[in-house]
This record gives sequence, structure tokens and C-alpha cells, in this order.
Amino acid sequence: MPGGCARLRDCPVSRQFAWPSAPGSRRLLGCHLIELLERYAYYGIYFGFGIYLASLGYSRDQLGIIQSLFLFFSYLIPVVSGRSPIGTDSRRC
Repeated sequence: MPGGCARLRDCPVSRQFAWPSAPGSRRLLGCHLIELLERYAYYGIYFGFGIYLASLGYSRDQLGIIQSLFLFFSYLIPVVSGRSPIGTDSRRC
């Protein structure tokens, strides 16, 4: 091995790039992976929706309007649905 290391795991460079070993690091890595998959699904649906509408014969101008409305409602719905429990007994939340 380069640098006089008998095994790869004994080399200081290999320890620098080792799998994270902190107590919550695997859970954090899992959360980041789920977040990436969520982003891929979101943009996959967004682009797939545009491609599907284009195959139905919508013009680029119409696609822009429809996808703008899609984005508007996809950001509006969580705000409205997150606000709705405030009128009820939200002290338990």
C-alpha cells in the first residue's frame, strides 16, 4: 500500500473518507436521502406533467400558464392547510 500502510483501513487517508460514525449520522443520512427522493419525485411530476400536456397538443404559452397555476397551488395548499388548525384547539400541537 502507498505510504507504508499494511491495510487500507489503517491508512489515515482512508479514515478521512470513512462512513460517518457519529450516533445520529445514519439517521441524518437517511433523512437527507428521503429529502432527495422527495425532490426527485416533485420535479419528476412537474416535468412529466409538462411533457404530458405538450403531448396533448397544448402550446408553450398555455403550458406556461398551466404550470404556473400548478406551482402556485402546490405552494399555496400547505400554507392554507397548515393555517387551518389554528382556529381550532391548536395548543396541543
